[in-house]
Amino acid sequence: MLLKRRAREFSRTMETDYLVIGAGAAGITAAKLLAASEKGASVLLADAHTEPGGQAGHFGRGGPRRVFDAGATQLVDCEPGGLQDLLLGFGAQARTRAFQPVFHRIPRLTHHFLVEGATLTLDAHGMLLFEQGNTRCELNAQGAGAVEGLPHALVEDLRALQHVLAVCEREAAWMWKVFKGVPRFPLQTASDVARALSLAQFTPPTRAFAFPLLLGARFSTACEALGLRKEHVFARRVLAGLLLDTTQNAPEDSPWLAGLMGVSILRKGIYRAEGGMRSLFQALLADTRAEGATVLWRRRATRIVAHGDGWEVDFTTAARGNAPSEKTTVRVKKGLVCNLTLWNLVGLLERSTALEENRTFRAWTETAAEETGWGAFAVYATLADNSAWPDAPWYHQVFPRALDEGTLAGEANYVSISGRLDPANPRGERVLTTTLHVPARPLSELERTFVQNALVVRTERALGTELLHVETATPQTFERFTHRAQGQVGGFRMSPSRFLLNAPPSFLRVSGTTPPLCVAGDTVFPGQGIIACMLSGVAAWERLTGRSFRKEAPSSP
Repeated sequence: MLLKRRAREFSRTMETDYLVIGAGAAGITAAKLLAASEKGASVLLADAHTEPGGQAGHFGRGGPRRVFDAGATQLVDCEPGGLQDLLLGFGAQARTRAFQPVFHRIPRLTHHFLVEGATLTLDAHGMLLFEQGNTRCELNAQGAGAVEGLPHALVEDLRALQHVLAVCEREAAWMWKVFKGVPRFPLQTASDVARALSLAQFTPPTRAFAFPLLLGARFSTACEALGLRKEHVFARRVLAGLLLDTTQNAPEDSPWLAGLMGVSILRKGIYRAEGGMRSLFQALLADTRAEGATVLWRRRATRIVAHGDGWEVDFTTAARGNAPSEKTTVRVKKGLVCNLTLWNLVGLLERSTALEENRTFRAWTETAAEETGWGAFAVYATLADNSAWPDAPWYHQVFPRALDEGTLAGEANYVSISGRLDPANPRGERVLTTTLHVPARPLSELERTFVQNALVVRTERALGTELLHVETATPQTFERFTHRAQGQVGGFRMSPSRFLLNAPPSFLRVSGTTPPLCVAGDTVFPGQGIIACMLSGVAAWERLTGRSFRKEAPSSP
C-alpha cells in the first residue's frame, strides 16, 4: 500500500482481488459470499456510510433512544430453508456468530378505506375480513363464508379478490422454488442459459408449455381472465395497492409473473426483524469480517476505470474535525461488484473506446437515460396508545381521504408498526414508519408540509391513535442519505419491457483480460425489495466465481 500526505489530504493506493462497492442488501450479500468461499483471495467492501444497509439503513432519536428503519422494514423468505436462512447460515464463521437475527411473522395486512369507512383484513392463512359500519363479511381462502343478508355486489367483489389471491398463491409456489435457484436474467452468458434450463425442473409441465405466453402477460389482463371486473372496486384497489408495494407499478403495467409473486407474499410470509433491519445487516457484516474481508466506511466512489488487466476505483472521504480528507485508489484484480444504481454507475465509469462499443454499457446508458425510479415521502413516529393494535408487528395500507385525491398525497400509503416488545426501543413503545410514493424531485416547503399533514391525519384516523415524535423524509432527504440521483429510492418500475429477458444487463466484460464487473441492487434483475436485491448479490457472486449457491448453501432449496 502506498501512502502520501498533502496538507489536509491523504492519498493511498490499495490492491485487492475482489472489490464490492456499496454495503446495501446486495453488496453485503456478495461480500459475505466472496469472503466465505474464496479462501486465500482478498475481499474489500467499501461504502459511503458508517454502517451496512444502504437505503435500508436506520437512525436513532430521543432519550431513551428509539430506532427507526429509514427505508424497508419487512422481509420475506425468512422461514427455515428460505433464502434469508440460507444466506445467514452460509460459511464456516456463521456457525460461531455471537447473535442470530430473530424474525417475527406479520400475521395480518389491514387495508383502510377512509372514504368508504371500511377495513379489509387479509391474514396469513387466507382468511378475509371486511367491515363497514354494521356490515361484516368473513370469507375463507376458497371464498366461502356466512354472506346472508349482505349486498350481492359486495360479496362478489370480495370473492373475486379471494379467487385472484388463491390463484396467485398457487402459481407463486413453484415460482418461489425457481427464485431460490437463483435465475440470472437477461441471459448474457452460456452459464446463464444453463442455469435457466436447470431451473425448468421446478416448473410444472403445463406452465413450461405456456411460459412464452406468460412472459408478455400483464397482471390486469390475467386478472380479467380470472373474472375480475370493473365493478369489483375493493378487489381492484387492494390488488393495485399490493403491486405498488412490490412491482412498483400499476396492474396494467405489471408483468403477470412478477405481480403474482408480489400479491402472494402475505400468505407466503412477511416478517419483521427484531431490532429492525440493522440486526440482519449486522449479522451479515459480522460474518463478512470474520471470513477475512476488509471493510472501509465513509468511502464514496468517484471514478471507475477499466485497465487491460483490472479495474481502478477512486474513493474520497470528506474531512471531519481534525481528520483530513482522504483519496483512496483501489486496484482490482479478479472481480468488481457495484451495488449502485445504473444512474450513478454510468456517471462513474470513465469512458473509453472499448467501453463505448460495449453492448452492455450501451444498454446501461440508454436505460439510465430513458427510465426513472420513484421517490418516497416517509413519516417516522411513535404511537400514543401502544396497545391500540395487537403486540405482534402489523402492516397496514391506507387509502386516501377524498381531500387528498389528485394531489401529491393521492396514492395509498403503507404503515409498518414494530412489535410491542421489540428490544430496539424503550419497553412497550412501538415505532411506526409510513411511506408514500411521490415524484423523484425536490419538494417545496409547502408541498412537504401538505404531504406530512395528509399522512399524519389519515394514519391517525386509520389506526385510531395519535402519532408522536413525528419526523419526515423527502426525496431531498433520501438523496443526501443514499447518494442516489434525485433521491430515487426505488429502482426501475417492473414492466413487461423491463422483465426477465428484457431486464437491464448486470454483467460487463470490457475485454478478455479485464475481470468482470457485476451490478447488484434494485436497478437490475430481479428488481425491488430486500430479498430481490440479495438475490442479485448472490447472482453477482456466482458470475464472478463460477460457483452455485444452490449447491453450496447449507441446505438445498
